[in-house]
Amino acid sequence: MTTLSTSESSDDSTVALILAARNGSSEALGKLLDQYRDYLLVIANDEFDPTLRAKAGPSDLVQETLLEAQRDFERFQGVHREEIVRWLRGILQNNIVDVARRYRTAGREASKERPLPVDTGSQAEGELAADSDSPLTKAIINEEEVALQKAVDRLSSDYRLVVQLRHTEGLGWSDIAMRMKRSTDAVQKLWVRALIQLRDQLECD
Repeated sequence: MTTLSTSESSDDSTVALILAARNGSSEALGKLLDQYRDYLLVIANDEFDPTLRAKAGPSDLVQETLLEAQRDFERFQGVHREEIVRWLRGILQNNIVDVARRYRTAGREASKERPLPVDTGSQAEGELAADSDSPLTKAIINEEEVALQKAVDRLSSDYRLVVQLRHTEGLGWSDIAMRMKRSTDAVQKLWVRALIQLRDQLECD
């Protein structure tokens, strides 16, 4: 009698849950998604910018990811463990990028706002401090973008390309895979490694 290995047993259990969830079992879907909560939390802790954690925590990102997966489960076409893992990881990574972009954009917009007039004893000085078009203010606003672009330019050619295709051109994973002549899974992994290296470079600057 052949005994299934641990990985084979795990995959069989996952397949059963996926099929049950696809047939309308909310209990199976909840159990299926919840078993990857800790895995997603590890990824979120590793990849989410620590400077943004006052705005959103890794556990919040994981919860949002699981809620999206539950809502959009009908879009998932796989049946195996590695496929659900890849799908959930992709949702989480998109959420990480979206949160970072949202808060950084909000920060830049806030820096452009004209402050309320303050009586400093000098009208000219007050107007200068409030002038959002001054060279100093522009330099502060653009500093983050310049630092980011320099860090991107220092990436290897493959890392730089996957970041540009994903974030500058806004392409989906399948389009990026086609452009780079790699599998979807390969370009997603390449993108994760590129973001990690990019983060490390920005922390060192």
